[in-house]
Amino acid sequence: MKWTKDQRAAIEYSGENILLAAAAGSGKTAVLVQRIIELVSDAEKNVNINELLVLTFTDAAAREMREKIAAAIEKTLEENPDDKHLQKQKLLVHSANISTIHSFCMNLLKSNIHLTKLPVNFNLCSNTEQKMLLSMALDGTLERFYGKINRDRSIEALVMGYGGIKNDRTLRETVLALFNFSKSMPYPAKWLNEALCGYKEVAKTRSLNGGKWLDLFEKSVIETENEILDLYTEMLAEADRNLYADHPYAAFLSDEAQSIRRCFEHIRGKGYAEVRDGLFSFDFATLKAGPRNPEPDIAAAQDRIKALRELAKDIKKSIDSLFACDETEAVKRIAGAYFPLRTLKNMVLMVDRRYTRLKREKNLLDFNDLEHEALMLLAGKAGEPTEAALRLREKFKEILIDEYQDTNNIQDTLFKTLSRDNSNIFMVGDLKQSIYTFRNAVPKLFSDKYSDYEMPCGGGHLIRLFKNFRSRRGVVNTVNFVFRGIMSPSVGDINYTEEEYLVQGAEYPEVEDNSQLSTEFHLVCSNVPKEVGTPDKLELEARVAAKRISEMIDSKMPVFDKSLGTLRTIEYRDIVVLMRNTKSAAPVFEEVFEEYGIPVYSERGRNYLSAPEVQTVLAFLQIIDNPRQDIPLIAVMRSPIWGFTPETLAKMRTAMRRGSFIDAVSYAAENGDGAAAEFLSALENLRERAEFTGVDRLIHTIYYEYGYYSYSGSMSRGAERQANLRLLFERAAEFENTRMSGLFSFMNYIETIKNQGDDLTPAKPFGDGDNVVRIMTVHKSKGLEFPVVILSDTAHEFNFKEFEKNILWNGEVGIAADFVDTKMRVRYPSPARLRVIREAKQALVSEEMRLLYVALTRAREKLIITATYKQTQKGFAPILVDAEKRSKTEYVKSKKCFRDWLMAALLTHPKAFPIREHLGFSENIVNRDADFDLTAVIYKEWRDVPATVQAVPEIDVLPELEAAENADGIREKLEYIYPDMRLGAIPVKMSVSEVKRMQTDEEYIPLLDELRTRDVAQLKAVSGAEKGTVVHFVMQMINPKAVSSAEDIKALTEKLQSEKILTPAQAKAVDAKKIYAFFESDIGKRLKTAERVEREFSFYTKAPVAEIFPDGGSGEILLQGTMDCFFVEDGRVVLLDFKTDRVQ
Repeated sequence: MKWTKDQRAAIEYSGENILLAAAAGSGKTAVLVQRIIELVSDAEKNVNINELLVLTFTDAAAREMREKIAAAIEKTLEENPDDKHLQKQKLLVHSANISTIHSFCMNLLKSNIHLTKLPVNFNLCSNTEQKMLLSMALDGTLERFYGKINRDRSIEALVMGYGGIKNDRTLRETVLALFNFSKSMPYPAKWLNEALCGYKEVAKTRSLNGGKWLDLFEKSVIETENEILDLYTEMLAEADRNLYADHPYAAFLSDEAQSIRRCFEHIRGKGYAEVRDGLFSFDFATLKAGPRNPEPDIAAAQDRIKALRELAKDIKKSIDSLFACDETEAVKRIAGAYFPLRTLKNMVLMVDRRYTRLKREKNLLDFNDLEHEALMLLAGKAGEPTEAALRLREKFKEILIDEYQDTNNIQDTLFKTLSRDNSNIFMVGDLKQSIYTFRNAVPKLFSDKYSDYEMPCGGGHLIRLFKNFRSRRGVVNTVNFVFRGIMSPSVGDINYTEEEYLVQGAEYPEVEDNSQLSTEFHLVCSNVPKEVGTPDKLELEARVAAKRISEMIDSKMPVFDKSLGTLRTIEYRDIVVLMRNTKSAAPVFEEVFEEYGIPVYSERGRNYLSAPEVQTVLAFLQIIDNPRQDIPLIAVMRSPIWGFTPETLAKMRTAMRRGSFIDAVSYAAENGDGAAAEFLSALENLRERAEFTGVDRLIHTIYYEYGYYSYSGSMSRGAERQANLRLLFERAAEFENTRMSGLFSFMNYIETIKNQGDDLTPAKPFGDGDNVVRIMTVHKSKGLEFPVVILSDTAHEFNFKEFEKNILWNGEVGIAADFVDTKMRVRYPSPARLRVIREAKQALVSEEMRLLYVALTRAREKLIITATYKQTQKGFAPILVDAEKRSKTEYVKSKKCFRDWLMAALLTHPKAFPIREHLGFSENIVNRDADFDLTAVIYKEWRDVPATVQAVPEIDVLPELEAAENADGIREKLEYIYPDMRLGAIPVKMSVSEVKRMQTDEEYIPLLDELRTRDVAQLKAVSGAEKGTVVHFVMQMINPKAVSSAEDIKALTEKLQSEKILTPAQAKAVDAKKIYAFFESDIGKRLKTAERVEREFSFYTKAPVAEIFPDGGSGEILLQGTMDCFFVEDGRVVLLDFKTDRVQ
């Protein structure tokens, strides 16, 4: 093989750490293998293959690497058959250290077990055991903390302030998420303690100056200054390029830029109060008016300047929000969050201890344990290399790491611990393809080395590989054109300059019609009237994709077949549809593709446990375990296994109205119903078998003795359904091989998965070679390549919901939360949390940019991009580009979906004129240097999108009930909710409201702090439930002794509105006169003169389970409640309950 100059450098360079920045399709695996081969082939270098440590991130990659190295050694040996050193390598390669990080850690621990405190015969936890044991550890931890809630105010503050409203699911999710994140750190307990040091410091000193938080705030101020002044530089450049000399904008912008610069110079290095005062002293003046009826080019330039200035205003608003409260209030909010967050930390540490104890009782380790126990073996608690580490340093002459951009903190620490003077690590990766931060990967580890190794004496050597051996020129140039315009250090973590450009290295034969290979951008107007039968935006987009697939197949478009070395006709398997998320979009695309006759398969967000065939079998297992469960019982009886009709089941319940539904079935059997008797006999038989048979054998019986497997195969998507059923059997068999076998345990395992909001991976009914179009997420596509890539659902917005969570964290800043005043029931924004959100949003947007890069670089020969848009009166904001037609960084950061980024880049292509013209974009944004062919298509109305085949009208095939007069009664009985359905999952803690709601089906009223998190603009009107909550809150805030008129109450609501505690709509809903009338009533006057008054008073008490769940057995449940108001009068307590819906 002929190597490029950069590849040859990567193969041969040595003497210090090397970072190989290998772009998509640049042949990094081949280079890595060749480096290893040349190291072990040269007898003079005296390197044996078992003296190298080669680490990958997947078992498949490790196997492939070992096979390629073995094949290369074999080939080299054929050329030099007498080379004894090579003969030795051939023998050693099969025991060489080529593995995943976890496999290496496991082998390391087993070979040094005498140096650890681990059991000699430890095994690796299965996913099943891990979920179950972790759930048990969490349950025990929460029960322990709930037991102390009346004695520890910090527990109450955490539960009340951050634990969720309806139940403790939010708290459970927070504890587990923080536990999992901490495990990506080298020393989790140390990180958890350090993560709160800023809070502890403020709580102790009652000051922000000189501490961690002020340093972070100052960093935000510097970032803001740079961003705003950069925008003003561009505004002035735009004015200089496109406005006339004495245009009023030029002088105005120059003066305003100077004012901003002076403002930031004045506050640099100052304390919190001075910075806040300085920021608030500056505000944007009204932009001077431009000329009336300007020329189109002048108008377009003015619009771009206005848009840039609006971005500057938004950035200023963002920094102002960080300093929204004065220093005293900021200290109160940060210090006030310390104690509940300390309790959260202690919960996480207790979960860790309990989980570890449960694992050790069963001689188990999980993947996190492998890394942490390996680090303990190599570095101990002090972080200094042990004798074991020093031995391995001597053994391993080089450490080679693939996909380094996906490394986390503990893994990087392990690499450093094993390295000789941190100088023999060869790291391969591509920062632009780092897309796994949700698995706690840290792209900054790569980017820091990238920056350092570029510099002389930077601690290592940087080599870049940018020659792409995967894609045709059109794809390569499309990728460069898109990302040169939108990827930057702020959005993507890397500057996509010419140094980063892909260079075509693949050789492809010419095709007769080059237009078939042009990049395509299809933009679909999704303004569809909300009428029955009209398509939604996803269906419109799916139609466009289906039409293009059909056209490519029908036209016999040629594609290059690597295995044949020649062109051939395109097939369905050559096409992939990529999406950011397949959960909602993939089902729509599948349905449309099937209407077009396109064979399709999607590993979509089709919930495995919700698949009908899986649900039916699980329902069968539920009633084998306990037949007194009405819903699964009826589901099984109605299923194809038994085929009872709704009418038959209704008659059974009508005949026997008492007890569970199984009693009605028994009654029917006793009265001559043969089908019911047969069903009961079969169920009893299976229940007897369950006592001595594994779950997998029970499932096998359901499949074959009752014919359910065959039946499922005869339905639509039969192959997929049967694959799911086979997978359920395999998972049950795997479960039976764990230490928690049995039907009851298996059903608990399934229930645990559901309760954690988790799911299992669906089966894959098609192989990689099957001739179907695949729909997959961009994440799933990483490492793959396809002749044709269709990127769809690009208008799907990025997920910013994570930032709505009460508690957030990241590796550098630590843990951050808003301050919740549990007594007043108000959540106040914390500067600390706002700073974490600021960093987290930038990290998210950067990762989304890298995801887009991964998506576009999967294509070998052709890219098709589809998008939808809504035509509004305002139209699209101007695309903001600099003199080189690159989109402005702040403009790119402000966007919320792939579509907007792609439009910002592709609409600067000369051939995007049809879209530019329709949407009203200026021709000034056109980049004449575009070096690829683009087909830009605009569907101006939804009717322009080709329709699918005519759907077959639905036919009502259900017979009418014979006794129509009984229909209402039967429906009432069928819809009856049985109270004993709850007995399977009695919670540890319930609120009084939940108990009341459970017993009376009362409407749930959310807490005010949840109302406040909603956008003010959304609260146009206040519902009855919301009004009640608002009035409760106002009653809580009033000082009864200070109320002398309705105006006092009105003044209070206005104050609460000005402090952003109430929205305008909520404030308007408060009837001051009625509240004043209450205080003037007899009971109100008694309230004013009472010895003691308490409002929204929280209490906890234990109650026997049987009082709430009569059949719940023994035990206690923790009840949590809140009294609206009580006052003490003459030594007695008078309890008040406020009701807004009954007071006239």
